[in-house]
Amino acid sequence: MTKNLNNFEKCIGIEFEIIAVDDGSTDTSLSILKNYADKDKRLRVFAFQQNSGHQAAILCGLAHAKGDLIITMDSDGQDPPESIDRLINAHLQSHHEIIVAKRLTRKDGVAKKVTAYIFYRLLVLLGVPSESRDAGDYRLVTKRIKDLILAQPNSLQYIRGQIFTLKTATRMVNIDRKDRIAGETKYTFRKMARLAISSAFVIDPLKVAEVYISIAVLFATLSAFGGAAFLIVKVTLPGYYTAGITTLALMILFLFTIVIAMIAFQSLYMSLLFRSLRNEPAYLEKNF
Repeated sequence: MTKNLNNFEKCIGIEFEIIAVDDGSTDTSLSILKNYADKDKRLRVFAFQQNSGHQAAILCGLAHAKGDLIITMDSDGQDPPESIDRLINAHLQSHHEIIVAKRLTRKDGVAKKVTAYIFYRLLVLLGVPSESRDAGDYRLVTKRIKDLILAQPNSLQYIRGQIFTLKTATRMVNIDRKDRIAGETKYTFRKMARLAISSAFVIDPLKVAEVYISIAVLFATLSAFGGAAFLIVKVTLPGYYTAGITTLALMILFLFTIVIAMIAFQSLYMSLLFRSLRNEPAYLEKNF
């Protein structure tokens, strides 16, 4: 990476700082990073007492970043450092404050590819902008966007979704992910599940409410048609049903409609709480 940064500094005249966050590693990663930091003053190293997750590591890096432009990336080599100039050039050309590297290819197993495919498209269905599909944590943001992210509750650790809730345009840059430099991923299924659960706080709660309302309307319509059908059969064919069946069926349909309607109302109420909790900006002024 340092070779790439040296070339960028010469070509485009931008000074870089490098921030590495050790997420509670149990090997010699921290000591190796410290040795590099002694040789290269651009490198600053921070470490957690225990493993807290890569989203927390990104928050830590953002909190300590001093530059006007901040690029976050994985340290396993899968996010190609040679694409940094593409992110910077995309920002300089478009002046967009968020530049996201979209993964065209992934060097993962079949199971992870399938689950990731389903997961990202489910988020889009629930209101996260479509640009979030196949977007990881390799991105460029401006200092203003960094401050907006840090102003949100730190407990909402799903930055790759939070970034798309901000009221600003996003530019996508296509990249091909590489193989890991060394070792094997320690991102277990349990950690992936926790990340997926945390994504619930970045979906559009009104989209979820719309789904429940649609279900409530569907059940109300079925109840109306079903009730009418039961009554017609009861009147035209008095002996067709056993006594009490019509009343029981109508009660079940009515109660289902009431329950779904109550869930729809609660989802609308929760949507207000979610939006308050996320502390989204009501607007974002344009820089010009």
